This record gives sequence, structure tokens and C-alpha cells, in this order.
Amino acid sequence: MSRRKLPDTRKSITHKVEITDPSSGQFDLYITLGLYPRGRPGEVFLTMGKVGSTINGLLDVVGVLTSLALQHGASAEHLGQKLANTSFSPCGTTSNPDIPECSSIADYVFRWLASNPQKKRKPVVEWAAWPNPMNPPQVQPPQGEGSPWREY
Repeated sequence: MSRRKLPDTRKSITHKVEITDPSSGQFDLYITLGLYPRGRPGEVFLTMGKVGSTINGLLDVVGVLTSLALQHGASAEHLGQKLANTSFSPCGTTSNPDIPECSSIADYVFRWLASNPQKKRKPVVEWAAWPNPMNPPQVQPPQGEGSPWREY
């Protein structure tokens, strides 16, 4: 299958998780998932605070390779099945109740990606669809305490 690039302007989801490794401390991991117009993931950017250039460089490589795989037709679920459960430091408990522990950064990223985060979000209400923008419909935030999806 040939590569299908994302449009120049696209929607994205950014997810933050804290990973607490008993031997090395706490780390913040940010996953930004770029979406095709119909909501399918097409690119991944990974950033981690409090780590050196080696780990951030490796995260860049993982993000680029994952993005290329998604743009060539691999599903997020398939990537998650193949790449989850890798084991290396940092690892440990996470701030995400859906994935309470991870055996590595890659394990967390691919398990989260396979969990279909783009389908868990409520659809965004388009203003053009409402005749009176001064009286928009009320959109309820996601349910559940500690929900990773915050509407701003």
C-alpha cells in the first residue's frame, strides 16, 4: 500500500501520563496523535520530560516509525498487539486508571494507541450546524473521575 499523508491542517489528541519508576522517579510522557479527517490515527509524536537526549531521540524514532506504519495502512490495534509488553526502564505505575502499570514507555504508548483513544472522545459540535450560535447545544464532558479526556 502506498503512503497516505495527512492533510496540512488536522485534528489531534494530546494525552499526558505520569509514569513512576521505583528506581528512577517520576516522568511525564506526552503523546500527540494526529488524526485523518474521519478520525483514524495517522501520526504520533512522543515527548518526555526529565530525560536525556538519548531517550528523547529514541522516542522521536518510535514516533516517526509508528507514523509511517499508520500512513501505510497499519492499524493502531495491530501495532498495539505487536509492540505492547516490551520491557525496559523507565517502567512502573501510571496516572492512567485504564493502564495502571507499564513495563516500558513503548508498552504504555502502544497499549494506549491500541485502546482506540480517538473513538472514546465525544464528537465536537460544529457551530455551522446550529442556526443560532448564541444558543448552542450543551455538550457534556466525559464521564468518570480522572478521565484522560478534558474538554477545553
